[in-house]
Amino acid sequence: MIFTWFRKRRRARLLREPFPTAWAALLDNLDFVTRFDAEERERFEGLVRILVDQIYWDGRDGLEVTDEMRVTIAAQACRLTLHLPAEAYRRARTLYLFPATYSAPGSTADGVQAEGRSQRHGEAWLRGPIVLSWDAARHGIAIEHDGRNVVYHEFAHKLDMLDGYADGVPPLPNRKSLGIWNDVTEREYESLVDAARRGKKTLLDKYGATNRAEFFAVATEMFFERPGRLKERHRDLYGCLARFYRQDPDPR
Repeated sequence: MIFTWFRKRRRARLLREPFPTAWAALLDNLDFVTRFDAEERERFEGLVRILVDQIYWDGRDGLEVTDEMRVTIAAQACRLTLHLPAEAYRRARTLYLFPATYSAPGSTADGVQAEGRSQRHGEAWLRGPIVLSWDAARHGIAIEHDGRNVVYHEFAHKLDMLDGYADGVPPLPNRKSLGIWNDVTEREYESLVDAARRGKKTLLDKYGATNRAEFFAVATEMFFERPGRLKERHRDLYGCLARFYRQDPDPR
């Protein structure tokens, strides 16, 4: 309780301070930010400021983490939570940032370590850090409509994990919403699994067929990167994501 009180007090103090001019200039370069109205921009800047302060940023392989890196990553992460509760990223406390693709031990979907190592752009642990490649995070900003964004993907996992499970079911307001979510996402997930098994190319990346947690993260990438195409081809899934994120990113 005392920790929560101090955290809220610190956040209130941060929000009273002027948003750094250099940070605002970085946000001005992001296409999605230019579509915010004044109220959304103010809320967004507050979310970015809080997340930058909240996370312990740890550069790896000799990388010195700069404000540009912090703000660029936090901005992408906060796009997801623009209309979600302020505590949506309460499980995001530490971020390891590598300069490029990194090597990590293999693991199963539930985080149990397996044999071998793999090359990765990012990962998120249930009771641990987020890990990102800076090159991949920059790519997400430089190419905004290719359906791939490692920051959206890994921070979506953190939203999924809010209830203590990585199961592809983020916190939903009631049983009705949960029922609709389960019906739609189960149907879409099984369809993607079948397409991946047959080698059929789909709008959603086949990595989403790995398990339901990865499906949610992959669907989140597409929802924010190519919303129009997702709405056209997977209208029910788009509706579920729009209701959860409380956004409709399709500009049409």
